[in-house]
Amino acid sequence: MTYSVGNLAVASDYITFRGQRDTSVAYANDAQAQNAVAALLGIGYATRGYGYTSLAMPLPVVGTPIVPSHWNTLHSALTLLNEHTGLGLTLEPTVSTGGLIQAFDGSGSRIDLPTVISQLDASRFYADVGQMSLTNVLNSVRTSSWNYASNVYHEFTVDFGSEDAARYFFNTGGSIYVSATRTSGLDSQMNLAVTQMLDEMGTIILSGEGVTYTGINGNVTPIGYYNLNNTSEQIFSHYGDSSSMYSNISYILTAKVENYVGLNGGNGSLIRFQAIFRLDDYSTDAYPYTYDVPTVTGILTSSVNSYWATGVIGVPQPTFTTTIGVGP
Repeated sequence: MTYSVGNLAVASDYITFRGQRDTSVAYANDAQAQNAVAALLGIGYATRGYGYTSLAMPLPVVGTPIVPSHWNTLHSALTLLNEHTGLGLTLEPTVSTGGLIQAFDGSGSRIDLPTVISQLDASRFYADVGQMSLTNVLNSVRTSSWNYASNVYHEFTVDFGSEDAARYFFNTGGSIYVSATRTSGLDSQMNLAVTQMLDEMGTIILSGEGVTYTGINGNVTPIGYYNLNNTSEQIFSHYGDSSSMYSNISYILTAKVENYVGLNGGNGSLIRFQAIFRLDDYSTDAYPYTYDVPTVTGILTSSVNSYWATGVIGVPQPTFTTTIGVGP
């Protein structure tokens, strides 16, 4: 039977919308998970799956019309996805016990249910800001001075515990925010140059899809969680003002994944980052004045924030740990 106005929705229609597997069962590949409501909401596969398995979507008897309980479960799942993404789509109505369920194909004033599901699938990485929380999870602070002979590093890990948990974090719109500041200290040209560089770069954001940043004049490598490798690679860089004598100072952020198995399309359960604060090999002979000596003083702070789903579809918070700090 064709899913079109005037026809009843049957089990095969429901299975198409739901997908071949329930929310609590992983899908086998991307193709099976695409445009499948249970894959988007539940375990899913790779970039599809929020980890919400408490809403079961049982299989109806093939060849029979679907009953209101099946239809209303589909509606409940779509409501969760709609609220989490903030798309505000108009959904098909629920049906009372004994009611008939007719196809919603977009004709007339009816909604187009397949299109609604496709829109939710295409927007699966997006989340309404009201469904998310931004939490400061790490601050590594240095108060002692440093120069080109002692470049500064902040290495930290983000441990999700499992590849599925990592997928759910990023699939629900989660991101890892990295930033840095330099305050106080001497009123030197070097200090001003480092402060300007860090202010200009803003916040670096690693999501499931890629890397972005909120500042200016930075360089990003567009690889997110799903494209990271098991060897460290540069995902962001920012250099000093090109018109300054300290144009070669830089901030570099690298990342790699660890504990890779590839379960359900995951890409490792731990990410290791290294933020590198680098000064060029300046000779003090070239800068004979005290205020120009290439030494950084003051308070250097490297910060990490977690942006994660805490609303109608909440996910566990990963564990953030500093392994090499910028201090003392």
